[in-house]
Amino acid sequence: MTHRHSPSSYSTRILAAENLERRGEDPREGLRQACRDLDAALEIAPDSIPALLSSAMARVQVGNADMRRGIDPGADFARALEQLDAVLDRRPGHVRALSQRAQMLVLQGKLRSKSGETFEEVFAAALADLERAAAGQESDPSSRILRGEACLGLGIARIASRRDAGTAFSDAVAHFSAAIAVAPGIARYHNGRGLALWRLGEREDPADRDA
Repeated sequence: MTHRHSPSSYSTRILAAENLERRGEDPREGLRQACRDLDAALEIAPDSIPALLSSAMARVQVGNADMRRGIDPGADFARALEQLDAVLDRRPGHVRALSQRAQMLVLQGKLRSKSGETFEEVFAAALADLERAAAGQESDPSSRILRGEACLGLGIARIASRRDAGTAFSDAVAHFSAAIAVAPGIARYHNGRGLALWRLGEREDPADRDA
């Protein structure tokens, strides 16, 4: 028998919230109700991998919705990371949890960078998670785009720390290009590659340009 607080019971709320977002309406109440349902499921089965994953994903969506409205998503993102860490403590190679955690780390790194902080270790950790999760999925554009964004963030963070970016920007270009080759009609992929190419151009020594 499926308990009314099982992870599957929240999916209708999530889908409804996504539809609201697409229509330009506020989806957060439905998402927060999904989080409450999943919290109830975790009280009953605190080690449930599906419930931990679903709860983390719901909180990521709440945080993203808050960000789009200029609200700090810190508490929801922190809770999502705790839950993804809990999944990976139990199943260290869980691909979905690795990918979700990496996505969260990239978002955190972007937020910290905007506030003037350097967050190199976060992007490096995200990239490590993504490389582990990507084994056997080299042609998956969603994996490539996340790795491209992690490399781009890593390079920017290194420069902010007055260090050389190394191969971070060229690696980002390679990942974005691979994603474009599979799905050329996605603006996000072209935007990412453009930013990475721009950063590569910025790294050129001014003395070389003036020579």
